[in-house]
Amino acid sequence: MRFAKAEGTSINQFVATAVAEKLAAMNTATFFAERRTRADFDAFDRIMQRQGGEPPQPDDLIP
Repeated sequence: MRFAKAEGTSINQFVATAVAEKLAAMNTATFFAERRTRADFDAFDRIMQRQGGEPPQPDDLIP
C-alpha cells in the first residue's frame, strides 16, 4: 500500500501496472531467446573480422 501511495495511484492500479511490467519483461526475454536460436554466429564473426571501411571523418556528426 505504501508503494501505491508513493506513486499516487490506487492499489488496484499499482498491481495492474506491476503485472503489465512483468509481462512485458517476460515477453522481451522470450523475443530475444527466439531470435538467438536464429542467429548465425559464424556470419557475425566473418563480418566483424572483415577489412575495409573508412574511419570517421572530422565532420561526421550524430545529430
